[in-house]
Amino acid sequence: MRIRYSSIKEIFKQMLCVGAVVLLSCKLVYAKALQIETYATLIPVNEAELSSDVTAKITAIYYQAGDQFDKGDKLVQFDCTHIEAEISKIKAKLKLAEVTLRSNLKLQQLNGISDIDLAKSQSEYDQIKADLTIWENKQKNCTIYAPYSGEVIALFANNNEVVKADDPVIGIVNNYDLDVQMYLPSKWLNQLKIGSQFQLKLKEVHAHIFTGNITKIIGRIDPASQSMLVIGKLGDSSGYTLFSGMSGVAHFKVDAMENSDDKAKEK
Repeated sequence: MRIRYSSIKEIFKQMLCVGAVVLLSCKLVYAKALQIETYATLIPVNEAELSSDVTAKITAIYYQAGDQFDKGDKLVQFDCTHIEAEISKIKAKLKLAEVTLRSNLKLQQLNGISDIDLAKSQSEYDQIKADLTIWENKQKNCTIYAPYSGEVIALFANNNEVVKADDPVIGIVNNYDLDVQMYLPSKWLNQLKIGSQFQLKLKEVHAHIFTGNITKIIGRIDPASQSMLVIGKLGDSSGYTLFSGMSGVAHFKVDAMENSDDKAKEK
């Protein structure tokens, strides 16, 4: 009898199955390389809407939308003459309280003052000193300094406007440090890990394919979409100007496990 085998895989399957006493099924499992893709967006590591802690009038905005700045630069200045006046008044009270306290300390050495009166003068001095600290901190908030190097992306107020405490004044972003945000099917979680490589093609940069690596896998799976949030970092992007909000498609390589019977059914 002449036996024909359709393929080497089939011969291998038959060899595995020969000699079995009770054979219910015999399947070959092999790995098939797949390339999966997902939508990706560039997001900034540092982005903020800065506000003042005081209610005051804006006297100067040093940078407009689109302007770049360095860490520590002055961004916005407020009119805080009322705070400066309050500080001067508190300093005068503090000076008097300090003189009184010193005098009472000398009287204590001569037993010329009660402990209660000394404690009162000490308490008054401490309270005034604490008030001075509070107002000096308010004075520091009269100027908004850049917390990092970046670019102005929005202004929410203008010169000579009075803004309330905690109202946003200026929006900034650092486009020099960007992450890649992606959502991937959770079924690939066992094959993706920190350091896994991907390729990214941005819609705004047609002529180049960037290479990156996964840096974070957020430990939560969305039950509706069965997807997980993954954060990545691009490798060398020198020569290309990238902005937050750019988007494209990221490609990953994974192994899909199939068996020979399933493959035959597909045919």
